[in-house]
Amino acid sequence: MIPSFEEHTHELTKYELEVLLPLMVIGLKTKIGQDRVITNPEICRALKSQGYEVSEPRIRKLIFYIRKNNLVPKLIASSKGYWVATTKQEVATWIESLESRISALQETYEYAKRVRQQFDNEYDNF
Repeated sequence: MIPSFEEHTHELTKYELEVLLPLMVIGLKTKIGQDRVITNPEICRALKSQGYEVSEPRIRKLIFYIRKNNLVPKLIASSKGYWVATTKQEVATWIESLESRISALQETYEYAKRVRQQFDNEYDNF
C-alpha cells in the first residue's frame, strides 16, 4: 500500500482475486502483439459493461499482480496500452521507458528530500 494512495493501492480483495483476475488473465492472453493492444480504460469499460465493479487504479493493481506472478508471460505496456510482447525489441523499448520513468521518479524523490530539509532548516532557526 502506498501512503496517501491507500484507497487505490490497498491489497487485492477476494472479489478482485477470484472474479476479476481470472477474467483479466483470459483477456490479456489474447492480446498477442502490439496490434492487439488494450488500454486501461478499455479494460475498465469492458468489465463494467458486463456488470463488474472495477476502477482504473485497481486495473493497474491487478496488472501488477499479473506481472509479479507471471500469469500472462511477456505482458508489457506503453502509452498505447497493454499487450503480450512478441519480440525482444519490444521488451528492450519497454525497459528503456521504465528506466526513464524510474529516473524521473528519482529526481522527484531527491527534490522531496530537499523540501523536507528546507522545513528542517526553518525550524532549526527558531
